[in-house]
Amino acid sequence: MGLFSLIGKLFQGGGSAEAEQESTADAVEYKGFQIIPQPRKIGGQYGVGALICKEVDGESRQYQLLRSDQMSSRDDCIELSISKAKRTIDEQGERVFS
Repeated sequence: MGLFSLIGKLFQGGGSAEAEQESTADAVEYKGFQIIPQPRKIGGQYGVGALICKEVDGESRQYQLLRSDQMSSRDDCIELSISKAKRTIDEQGERVFS
């Protein structure tokens, strides 16, 4: 890493739009729910997480799914996040929002 890139990093803001975009992935529809994978950067790995959304009685409901699992690949983390969210939906259905 060059001196100028180090200096540039010192003057960058806390959260860039690029980093913000990397935090979510394309939404997936499953049994009337919307799953939005949200891998979290943890050191050199990605933490499993997703946002589960559904409209219930005319109200938009959300559940933040966070797991301790970590993957070295962002794509693998997204796949596992979707799988964990689907399992949560299968086991709890709309009760996940209570």
